[in-house]
Amino acid sequence: MGFSYNSNHKLITAFLIVGWAIFHFVMRDDDKLEYDNGQKKRVGTTKGNKNNGTWTWYYDNGRKNIQGKFVDGKRQGIWTTWDENGNVVTECVYQNDKLNGPYYLYNNQKGVVYKKVFKNDKPIN
Repeated sequence: MGFSYNSNHKLITAFLIVGWAIFHFVMRDDDKLEYDNGQKKRVGTTKGNKNNGTWTWYYDNGRKNIQGKFVDGKRQGIWTTWDENGNVVTECVYQNDKLNGPYYLYNNQKGVVYKKVFKNDKPIN
């Protein structure tokens, strides 16, 4: 009988990072659009007090942190996160504000290190 190790720690860690980033950069009521050093924090448009179109959040060093599209205040399409050095960390697909499609976790030296497919925010593989 062999030993089987099935851990979701990478997925949980990635969700925590993405969740924190979304809360920190999207949900906070922070009207300041620039960091103290003058770099922009975020760029995007609203329609009827809801985020609409492509939004981009930045680190204080000017590099992208998160980029994705909103439709009527809900996440839609491909969302990407980067680390402070500009390396892609995650890519995922949203439909109607729910994960729907592939979710990729990257390591800048190894490429894709984790892949999971979602339907309505639930993993299906």
